[in-house]
Amino acid sequence: MRGEPVKKQFFAGTACPHCKAMDKVRRCEDANGAIWLECLACGYTQDLTEGYVDPDEAAAAESAQPVKWQPR
Repeated sequence: MRGEPVKKQFFAGTACPHCKAMDKVRRCEDANGAIWLECLACGYTQDLTEGYVDPDEAAAAESAQPVKWQPR
């Protein structure tokens, strides 16, 4: 159950996956740790609490390679 959002962050340049409105999507977090996205234009919400993977972190993990040092 989501409570009142305590922390809100807008995502500039992001389109709502439902109504495609630009710059209307924000990430919310309540006092219990529930995290979700919501669109202020159409009211669409998406739960991010469980199973959420940050796309930037996922891309970095996939492209990460071990460094091999060669003595001179």
